[in-house]
Amino acid sequence: MLFLLGALGVTYFSLASSARQADSVREQNERAAVGYQETQIAATALRSELSSAKSLFESEIRYSKVLLRLSALLPVGTSIESFSIDNTSFSQPVTLSVYVNGEQQARQLEQNFQNSPYTTGVSMTGISVNSDGQGYTVGLVFTFDRSITQ
Repeated sequence: MLFLLGALGVTYFSLASSARQADSVREQNERAAVGYQETQIAATALRSELSSAKSLFESEIRYSKVLLRLSALLPVGTSIESFSIDNTSFSQPVTLSVYVNGEQQARQLEQNFQNSPYTTGVSMTGISVNSDGQGYTVGLVFTFDRSITQ
């Protein structure tokens, strides 16, 4: 009988110890699951923010690229009288006045704009003698292609 009581006592303590250990492991797993859920929520929020940033980046207008590509179309010795650009410049015609020294530069200017992949609907609106009698002003009308910003 004493043996039976001893065996029951050992079994009880063994089972109680196993139950405490199982409870401890379960609590650790629950804490880890909560941490995982927080990480998953943060990852989902980050994914959403990255999607927003990507769409903003894709619609971004790089004005410095526009200016560099526009200046590459100008023949040597020409200059732009004035220039303004905004978001609407890519959906409607732009008028540009350029100072040139002669007819050859005016033709080269028009040809450069017509052959450019960055401009469409190019037409020369006129040539006038500058008020100081030195050179000419050429008017160009064209529409920027959106690829000029990339």
